[in-house]
Amino acid sequence: MPDPSATHDSVVVFEDVSLHFGETVALDQVSFRIDRGQTWVFLGEAGSGKTQLCKVMMGLVRPDSGRVTIFGEEITSKGERDMFAIRSKIGMLFQESALFDSMTIEENVAYPLENQPVRHCGREQIHDRVVEALRFVELEKTLDKVPSELSGGMRRRVGIARATVTAPPLAIYDSPTAGLDPITANNIMAFIAKQRDLKGTTSIIVSHRYQDGVLMANYYYDEAQGRLVAATGDRLAAVDTTFVVMRDGRIVFLGPQTELEASTDPYVSKFGRR
Repeated sequence: MPDPSATHDSVVVFEDVSLHFGETVALDQVSFRIDRGQTWVFLGEAGSGKTQLCKVMMGLVRPDSGRVTIFGEEITSKGERDMFAIRSKIGMLFQESALFDSMTIEENVAYPLENQPVRHCGREQIHDRVVEALRFVELEKTLDKVPSELSGGMRRRVGIARATVTAPPLAIYDSPTAGLDPITANNIMAFIAKQRDLKGTTSIIVSHRYQDGVLMANYYYDEAQGRLVAATGDRLAAVDTTFVVMRDGRIVFLGPQTELEASTDPYVSKFGRR
C-alpha cells in the first residue's frame, strides 16, 4: 500500500535505516528523501555503506530496522515476489557492469525485458528496444559480439543500456567509472547525464570520483548539439544534484556542491576537492 509519509514526488525514502552483518555496521540510522528527477551522488571510502545502500533500495538486502519506501510503497517487509513490480521501475548498473560472459551483447541487454515477470514483450519488440538502448550509448553495431570483445568502457556502456532498456524512472549506478581512464570515465558520465536529461530519469550514482558528481551537477545534455553543455541559469537549477558523503554506515554530509567544497571536516573535505 502507498506510504503516507512519502510525497507524490518522492522516489526513494529512507527512515532511520540500519543494517548489520554480525557485529559489522553496514548502515547506521540512515535517513533521506530523493524526489523525482533529482540526481544524488554518494561518496565515501570503501566499506562506508554505499553499495549496501543500493542493495537495500533494490530489496536485495532487508535492513534490521527502519523503513524504506520506493515509489510510495513501503518495501521493508515485502517478500521477493512482491518486489518484482517495484524492481521493474529501477535500472541497476552493477559494479564492473556484471555482464554475462556467455551471452551476446544483444542477449545481455535483452535480459531485463525477458526475465521481469511484469514485462510482456514480443520477440520483435524486445529486439527493437535493445537496438534503441544500444544506439543511445552509441553501440548499436555490437549486437552479435560478446563482452570479451569489447573494451572496459564499452562494457560499461552496455551495462548502462541494460540498466535503462526498460525505461525505468529510477536508475542506480554503482561505481560507473571505477577502473576507467579519465577520458573514458567522463564519456560514461556523459551517457548517464544524457539518460537523465532526455528521459527524465531520477539518478543515484555511487562513486569514488568527485569529478563524476561535478559533471552531473554542472552540465546537461543538449540534444541539438549532441553533447554536454555547461549549465547556467534555469538549466543549472534543473540539474538538481545532491552530494552525500558516507562513513562507517552513516551520512556525515548531505548538501549541494558548494557546501561540500566549503566543508572544513577533514574526512568530508577530501571528497570535495576539485
